Amino acid sequence: MTTTPKTEKLVESGTLKLMSVLFLVILAYGGLMLYGNFLTKETESLKAQYTDQHANFMGEATKKVMDFQNRLVLSRELIGQERNINKDIDAVRAAISKGTYLASYKYDEATRTITLDCYSDNYGTIAKQILSFKNSSYFSSVSMGETKLDPKTNVINFSISLKIK
Repeated sequence: MTTTPKTEKLVESGTLKLMSVLFLVILAYGGLMLYGNFLTKETESLKAQYTDQHANFMGEATKKVMDFQNRLVLSRELIGQERNINKDIDAVRAAISKGTYLASYKYDEATRTITLDCYSDNYGTIAKQILSFKNSSYFSSVSMGETKLDPKTNVINFSISLKIK
């Protein structure tokens, strides 16, 4: 079999084309291997980020959700009660005399009693305050608690218990 320059050229050009195709395939394979490594690293990074976020959500956020749920339950119970705190405070505010200052407010659900810790600068104001609470139609009984005089400031601390009708 003899080869002519024409067939030799075809063989050479065919071989060159095959070599270039093989080179492109190897180059594409190498590129895909590098891209695969990049995707593996990216996947591991995303998994770590997901694990951190999941742990964060299950830790702190769950406590917040549970606390919010407890507040909802407590709010529903308070709404269901017949007593209205705003009415109690309005009644106390309306009966407070000039010169009497409120230090604390406590409510006992079992006895329906408000206990006020107040202070004033003289006993006459305290007597007027007790009379003002007794004349209020919101309270059924008024009882005076302990009275203490602070000699340094001449301020009288006293407590009053108010039974709600």
